[in-house]
Amino acid sequence: MKFFIDNLLVVTLIAFIVVGIVLMWVMPRYRRMRAVSIRRDREHALDQDAIRLASAKLKFRNILGKQGQQRIGDPLIDLYGVEVPTDCRPG
Repeated sequence: MKFFIDNLLVVTLIAFIVVGIVLMWVMPRYRRMRAVSIRRDREHALDQDAIRLASAKLKFRNILGKQGQQRIGDPLIDLYGVEVPTDCRPG
């Protein structure tokens, strides 16, 4: 019986050590992947905000153009600080 308990203890200890080593290898990798995913989500959100702003700016320019108003300066660049080319078309 003592031989069986000693072997069980050794097997359990080896399994515990293997699991610890695997966790030490996996956790930093998971954290890096999570950080990259969060950074990509933020960049995507910023890109979407820029697209929405460009679309609003083009609509505003089109409305002013249809009304025949001359724009002095660019009011949206004064508000948001983003320059959008006039030849862009919103999708």
